[in-house]
Amino acid sequence: MEQKSRNSLKKIIQASHERSENYGVTKNRVYPGKILNNKELQKRLLSNKALIDIANPILLELHEFLVESGFFIVLTDHEGCILKTLGDKKTIQEAQSLNMVNGAYMDEKSIGTNAMGTALSENMPIQITSKEHFISAYHR
Repeated sequence: MEQKSRNSLKKIIQASHERSENYGVTKNRVYPGKILNNKELQKRLLSNKALIDIANPILLELHEFLVESGFFIVLTDHEGCILKTLGDKKTIQEAQSLNMVNGAYMDEKSIGTNAMGTALSENMPIQITSKEHFISAYHR
């Protein structure tokens, strides 16, 4: 059963890499292709207020669980726009150095294969790690 699951994941990642290439994303891209300005971000946050309010207690609980783990939590809307991030200071700073900030789009068209964009494309939860990401900057 585990082998079947790994093969399914490989097929999903391969399909995502093909989509990323078709979208024109290059492996040497570092930043998302679309990032909202402050005015657009405020409008997006307001239009997603209900989602943020409902998710916030869950995000805080997850954050407590993940403290000092090197992971961080990202809430996006249905288009992959980052609405909120939580995590250890160092991890958040690393993400910010790649412009993974509120208002950045993490869909496959903007940044290639990644957990948020691929989850949206495949309509399922997924974890993408290291070299499974399409762009090299996310291989760490």
